[in-house]
Amino acid sequence: MGRPVIASSTKDLEKGQPLREKQDQQQDGVQNVPPSTYLDRVVEPKLLHRPWLESLYQFMDSSAKGFAISIAKRMKYFDIKVIHFSKSGTPNSIIKCLTPEHFKEVISEDKERTGSLIIAKGISRAMIEALGTAFELEPEFFANHLAGTELLRMGRQESLVLRAPARAPYLLPDYIRKAPFYAAEYRRPYHIEGGKEEIFRIRVTEATIPRGVLLIHDDLPDVFVIEKISVYKKRGSNIGIILTDQLLSDALPASHIPHPVTLLNDDAVRLGSDSRRYQVSSRRELMSWLQHLTPNEAKTLFDDHEQLALRPVLKIVESNGVMFLAHARHIMARIVSRHCDAQFPESIPFFLYISRSLHRCVHEQQRVLRYSLRVASLRGGDDITEQRQDFGFLADDMDGVLKALEEDVMFLVGASSIREGKIVGWVSKFAALFLPVSLLATILSISDHGHGSGRRSSPVITLIRAVPYMKYSALSERANRSEAPLSSLNDIRHNFGQQAGMTLSNYLVCLFLLLIEAFASSSEYKERLDLRPLPPSSLLASFAFRSNASLESFKQQHFRYFPRSLGQILQHTRARELHLRFSTGRWDAESWGARPWGGAKEGGTGVELWAWVEADTEQEAFARWISLNHALSGLFCASLNFIDSTRTTRPVMTFEQAGSHINVSSNLHLLHGTLPREVVCTENLTPFLKLLPCKGKAGISTLLDGHKLFDASWQTMAIDVQPICPTDGSECIIQMEQTVDMVLDIERSKRPRENPIPRPVPPNEMVCDPTKQYPTDACYPLSSTSGQSWSLFEIFGRAVKGTCLADDLGGPTPESICIHVPHERKVLTSSGITESKKPNGNTRCYSLPALDHAEIVLPQQHDLVAQSYHLLPPPLYAERSFTGYGQERGGVQTLLTNPSPTSPVSFIYLESLPWFMKPYIHTLQARTLDQHHQPSPSPPIFPSSSNNILIEDIYYRPALDRHRGTQLEIRMSVPPSSTVSLTYDFDKAILRYTEYPPDANRGFDVAPAVIRLLPSSSSPDNENNNNDSSVYHDTLSFSSSPSVYLRTTSLLLPLPTPDFSMPYNVIILTSTVMALAFGSIFNLLIRRFVAADEVEGWDLKRMRDRVIGRVRGRMAVLKERMGGKGDGMEKKVQ
Repeated sequence: MGRPVIASSTKDLEKGQPLREKQDQQQDGVQNVPPSTYLDRVVEPKLLHRPWLESLYQFMDSSAKGFAISIAKRMKYFDIKVIHFSKSGTPNSIIKCLTPEHFKEVISEDKERTGSLIIAKGISRAMIEALGTAFELEPEFFANHLAGTELLRMGRQESLVLRAPARAPYLLPDYIRKAPFYAAEYRRPYHIEGGKEEIFRIRVTEATIPRGVLLIHDDLPDVFVIEKISVYKKRGSNIGIILTDQLLSDALPASHIPHPVTLLNDDAVRLGSDSRRYQVSSRRELMSWLQHLTPNEAKTLFDDHEQLALRPVLKIVESNGVMFLAHARHIMARIVSRHCDAQFPESIPFFLYISRSLHRCVHEQQRVLRYSLRVASLRGGDDITEQRQDFGFLADDMDGVLKALEEDVMFLVGASSIREGKIVGWVSKFAALFLPVSLLATILSISDHGHGSGRRSSPVITLIRAVPYMKYSALSERANRSEAPLSSLNDIRHNFGQQAGMTLSNYLVCLFLLLIEAFASSSEYKERLDLRPLPPSSLLASFAFRSNASLESFKQQHFRYFPRSLGQILQHTRARELHLRFSTGRWDAESWGARPWGGAKEGGTGVELWAWVEADTEQEAFARWISLNHALSGLFCASLNFIDSTRTTRPVMTFEQAGSHINVSSNLHLLHGTLPREVVCTENLTPFLKLLPCKGKAGISTLLDGHKLFDASWQTMAIDVQPICPTDGSECIIQMEQTVDMVLDIERSKRPRENPIPRPVPPNEMVCDPTKQYPTDACYPLSSTSGQSWSLFEIFGRAVKGTCLADDLGGPTPESICIHVPHERKVLTSSGITESKKPNGNTRCYSLPALDHAEIVLPQQHDLVAQSYHLLPPPLYAERSFTGYGQERGGVQTLLTNPSPTSPVSFIYLESLPWFMKPYIHTLQARTLDQHHQPSPSPPIFPSSSNNILIEDIYYRPALDRHRGTQLEIRMSVPPSSTVSLTYDFDKAILRYTEYPPDANRGFDVAPAVIRLLPSSSSPDNENNNNDSSVYHDTLSFSSSPSVYLRTTSLLLPLPTPDFSMPYNVIILTSTVMALAFGSIFNLLIRRFVAADEVEGWDLKRMRDRVIGRVRGRMAVLKERMGGKGDGMEKKVQ
């Protein structure tokens, strides 16, 4: 029997269960499972358009795995009781059917009767087949009865990560009101010794449906197992079907759980020795209810005016709720009265755990009551007024229990606080005595000349000597990791182990100090600022922050310096290594030399992100990659959520793992994405600072101001997270490095923020160059590269506010700021700053005060006519640009120049192109250019000579329209003192009009190319440089990177763009024409034309005479006027 496509999550249900393989094999061995007509003809065809039937399909499927219940019980179990009611209303004898054949015979008897009631205990495929085919039941009836068992099939609750739940029906109120069935759920109390493992074992062996279990505590014997009753009856039918669950055990409940007195069962045989009733199944309770029915009530049992068995079902729910309430009150009484034993220890943490579990269970009981009452209201209408009132009383009692629980928790927390306060008080007293004891130990260690010899000292003297040594060792190890304090600490441990009279307090002191030392060594935080002048009048400021945590504490989410917000994102997405870059501007390699950090902390223009994600398949890795992008987008207020499949690549050769992935599986997937159009601004800097331990309120991070940072000529922010495992076999750590690099223009940075307009220097403040010959009334200004003055406040607009985590560092204050200027240059500092000059003659570092503001000033020195910048040349120059013209096709040209005269440069070149750029690989050419940038006479692409090969390897992944972009990786080399031109042609795709951005005529940004220099060629030939040239890389090697990276500038690609103004013009013109035409036509259609003689009260002849009279009157007036003028003229002539 084929499996429908819609139920595709069964494979997920089989994941994570290697321990059940043997059992599944035994289940597969069960033969002779009869075919199911109900499954083939009813469930399976409807499954295609009713996915909520998947749980029923899996339960009936004999080949489905992942069930702890034996397949024989799940397939063949059969236990149904049939009760026929005669015409007089009296029930006939109860018929118990143990086989489907017997059941068919019983229900096929042709006798006159009022109706038949069928009550099943448990459920199996055979029972579903018999009931479904005999009475044509809807499959939702069985699926709803199985709902809630999807995650419990292996005998215990399993995480959604390991086991995806099968689809189950969720019935809306309208469906419950009109459906021919309803269901009620409750919690039955059990008292079973052996803990939850025994409960799981019994549930698997005794029941056919894996219901859930409410546990107050794993070791307590009182548990509450979920049970459900489902009732089915169609309108006009005299057949009623009730599904009930099986008992796990008929043992007596706990003595503190008295069974409430009801009318459902008063059988004295079911009473125990202490008048407590044994466990009675819900089917037996319903049977007892049927026996108490009068003939008239039995006749109306199958009427449509009242729901079948609604009152007894609600009574069962209510009675079990009352028993749970009694258990909750008993547990609360034990907590308050401290009635404890081995299973119920007297411990405040244990009491708090029990209270929390009880609070959760009471809320669950209230939910069950509300659901049952809602079902009853939808099915019973106004006939359940009494039940509604009873449920209201029970809900009020549970609210009282919740309030009492809250008071108990407050009492327990208060008691715990008082106890902890007493402990803190004793520790404070011990700390007050620690200082004189330490001083006394120091004096004794100096005066006792026999210390360290062969004679034995008393335990007290040994303890007093050990305390200052251990304190000094802890501080020294964190400060400089020297070996002397460690050897002293080992000697102390050895001496303590040999003392015969060691007391408990000695052990506590040693343990306390050792724990402090271990915790301090596992978490570490460092920060550093390097300042280096660059020509002609620029300053490179490199901020570096490093925080780490042990890998074990990271997994347990115990964060100290590592940011919790980022750590939880990495754990959720299983990102084992993360690299994030925010960059703007262009690094001028010709003027500024090599990039800081070897380019490892630099990103392309905009935002760049790459990470190693752990996953079993590429689809799973991409899903986690998308989740990572969305989470980081919200964390850093960036548009990282726009990195979709079209902007994601999977580099093969370009990027290397910076961390140590020793204990991680090999299923690591590298994904890389870019957003060259992203504008980096203050919204990204603020969350960047929030990741620091001091949040930008102390330390060098106080200098980071958005106005200064984003006014720089070039700036980049980087975040790198990777695991680090030391080579000595010590504990691995998770390390995060945050760096901010920017090149500031000194003159522009010194301008006041309120008046940043540049103005000429006044003549009296102009510094003249004395080496130039000029007349007395003229001045040749001194070059800005000659000892220009600046200070931290002038450059960054603020001063440094102390040291971050000054209280946690211990030992000497670390060097936080380093300036790379010659030692001859004068540098002024504020009080409290300690200067340390390095032996290279070009670097000095400063230790800042812990709490005070710090200021460093470099005054202007006119005697320094020429300043040495000690810049290293970059190992490779790269320039990329577009070639060609037109709107159909174009080309890309990259010029790669090797400045070294002796060594070739080998590197990996990565291009990540959008899908609408369609490159032609057959046009890819690498040519060596001469000094005039002209191609060589014979520029082969792939020469046959091994010494002249430019392109060594190519990895090409073509694009798919609107699904993924083009990925091109090239391994190539450039000979010494040569320039290589790498070119290829491409076609431009035509986009849909909805795919254009708002500023379509600006063009489309193409991500920069990434170049990774291979280690054999990453260091250029610097034999002619002095030793000071390497100082820059040594001092900035806050985090060393094995590779050197370069990035070209981004490109702006113009695409064929339609005239977006034309649609608007057409819309306006068409709307105008439509309005005029519609108005005229509408006026003609709705206006009524009436003849003048048809209007009431309208005399056409009279109206005509009036008009003619008015016309004649006007003509007479005109004649008179004309006649008067003629008479006057005649008189004048006479």
